[in-house]
Amino acid sequence: MLTTIDQWMVGFVIGSVSALTWPHLPAIPVLAIALIVALASALSVLRFPCQASVSGLLLGVIWIASVGHWQYHLQRSVVNLRQPVVVTGQVTSVVDNRAPVTFDIATSSVSEPLFNNMRIRLRWYHPQWRVKQGQTVRLEVKLKPPHGLSNLHAFNYQSWLLSKGITATGYVKDSVYNRVESHSPTIRQALLDMLAQQSLSHKDLIAALGIGYRGWLDGEDMALIQHMGVSHLIAISGLHLTMVALLSYWLFVALCGMWQARVGRTQHNLIDNSALFVLLCCAGYAYLSGFAIPVTRAWLGIAIAFGIVRYRKHWRAPRLLLILMCSMLIVAPLALLSISLWLSLSAVFIILWSLWRWPQSQGDGVLQRWRPLIRLQIILSVMLLPIVAWQFQLVSVAGIIVNLIAVPLFTFVMLPFTLLSLSVLSVSPDHAEPLLTALNWTFAQFMHGLRLIDVLPFSALSIPSILLSAWLFALLALVLLTLPIKITRWTWLLFTPLLTVLLSPRAPHWQINVMDVGQGLAVVVQQDKRALVYDVGARYPSGFNMADAALLPYLRGQGIEHLDFVFISHADNDHAGSVDTLLSQMTAKQLLTSAKGCQQGKVWQWQQLQIEALWPPEGFEGSENDGSCVIRISDGYRSILLPGDIESSSEKQLISHYGKGLKSDILLAPHHGSNTSSTKAFLEWVQPHHVIFSQGYANRWGFPRQRVVARYEALDVQHYRTSLLGQIRITVPYKTTTPLAVQSYRQDLVPFWYVNVAQ
Repeated sequence: MLTTIDQWMVGFVIGSVSALTWPHLPAIPVLAIALIVALASALSVLRFPCQASVSGLLLGVIWIASVGHWQYHLQRSVVNLRQPVVVTGQVTSVVDNRAPVTFDIATSSVSEPLFNNMRIRLRWYHPQWRVKQGQTVRLEVKLKPPHGLSNLHAFNYQSWLLSKGITATGYVKDSVYNRVESHSPTIRQALLDMLAQQSLSHKDLIAALGIGYRGWLDGEDMALIQHMGVSHLIAISGLHLTMVALLSYWLFVALCGMWQARVGRTQHNLIDNSALFVLLCCAGYAYLSGFAIPVTRAWLGIAIAFGIVRYRKHWRAPRLLLILMCSMLIVAPLALLSISLWLSLSAVFIILWSLWRWPQSQGDGVLQRWRPLIRLQIILSVMLLPIVAWQFQLVSVAGIIVNLIAVPLFTFVMLPFTLLSLSVLSVSPDHAEPLLTALNWTFAQFMHGLRLIDVLPFSALSIPSILLSAWLFALLALVLLTLPIKITRWTWLLFTPLLTVLLSPRAPHWQINVMDVGQGLAVVVQQDKRALVYDVGARYPSGFNMADAALLPYLRGQGIEHLDFVFISHADNDHAGSVDTLLSQMTAKQLLTSAKGCQQGKVWQWQQLQIEALWPPEGFEGSENDGSCVIRISDGYRSILLPGDIESSSEKQLISHYGKGLKSDILLAPHHGSNTSSTKAFLEWVQPHHVIFSQGYANRWGFPRQRVVARYEALDVQHYRTSLLGQIRITVPYKTTTPLAVQSYRQDLVPFWYVNVAQ
């Protein structure tokens, strides 16, 4: 039976979590009315106990919506900003100290029209000094609202920035205004500096595990760690803070024992007196990790646990989860947008479920002592699979076995050893050298073991994207099948939604997906589980590339394991930069470029579609843009024209050579909508019904240019921009006059307020 306070907390959690489904934030007047109703419900709780749930639900909605409106208000303050501003603030975190340096600052002084006390993420391509956490700096910057790539199955950077409370992003300009106001590096920064001076091959892992700094980790190691399902051991989380709590408690007990041996007095109420010491130690570790949200959440959990023990409360597991959830929603409300919250809560639920279902038995044998931990680890790995598979489209088969070894290894050996080594390093770097050398060797052996396992077949499986509801049914089935009572055989039917993915019928359409890759181009054309790619987006000196950021997550999420064609329009980085990354992780039967394979007159039959190369002619000697590979894809009724970056001269020659043969229902705007393309004559011959502009948000070239947009509008052509709408998907029914279905990521595929808040 739920008490009144339990009912209120349930309502508050439901009201807050409902924010994940809102297409828009509730209007301020609506929130004012909801507040009045919530207060009235709270006052009538004594007469009508059920009103507690109503009050909690409305207050949950009001709380999250109010925070969202405030964040939206801060972001709106930079929407129309075009001129540089000078900001003063403290560097709170150096995300990556490799060029370009990425760091966050908490502003204390900002030029109008911005607000002070904003958290801003900046990039500095040519830093004048080494940026360090704790420095107070004055910088001339150009800012814009938080914005990120928006593609299905890929990481949504914009909602992640929102969950972190970052209200603007930008870059530092080379300016005489740039200077350091004060040098006061934090303890965390000092440890990083000392660790950087050590000649260690795995100091990146030591920094990640010891102080939560992941800026040194390279992409190859991260991919290996994710494939093996042990990324939760590297990133500081509740597991690590719990271990710190145990270590600090054992230290307190040892100190008390020494005190008793020295003065002959007995320490009473050991647990009560140790609470403050443990919480302070955990807070210190959380500080070193930069107070990341998972660590803050774990610290709250430990504080609640000590409070329960201190005040002799005997609360059931559901109430504990409700208290933890409500506390987290109050302290960090936008953590709702972070998958780490849901993974952590799921892990806590599974642990409590396992301890209830299989109570620990007492025994003296080694096997009896370790059996509960082994069983718990297996249950955690299996029951978390639906959530991990839904979010990451990856199942680490080897991870179930690897974690049986890795979890106790990190918990009882690696983490204490790392903390000890860093503690000694902070006092005496010379004495820390042998400890760090031994720790580095241990990490080397661990990573070597992961590489040996990773090459085994089926160590990690990529799976297509499946609806969350199907995974929830599967998770429910797993829970029911572990109940102590016998459940009907119909429980297995809960796995049916997963099987429908394997039995899905042949699609009666083909799809065109113009990916959101910033200032660049990448197009995926699909027929069932087969696809071709036209251009692949850019790759940057930092290593960030559009294949990893957009193309590969989407293709894997769609269950596509290889490509039939990869067309590269021309060699510019924004079109071809990511091709090596793409082909290193996904095979392609044919790679065709404007220099080799894609020449005027070539035709390919691909399932029910015909692909025709219209340009360039053999031996073309014009500019790189004008020599772009131009292809037209048609099912006989509908077609799309993909012209790369051709300009007016090539458009004129295409008109001369093909005339009415250029007619296409869909046109990808040539050269991202520049003034040198999309001539009136070209558009009159193509006669498109839909045009898509692929370009970066607030790009410096001003693409698409207004004159070009006006030409399309004059011909009544529907136009779409990836910078505003994200990924654009057009579904084309085979050989029929049924209207095309045009969908965008922000408006149709993921139509939620937290991916549109910057618009």
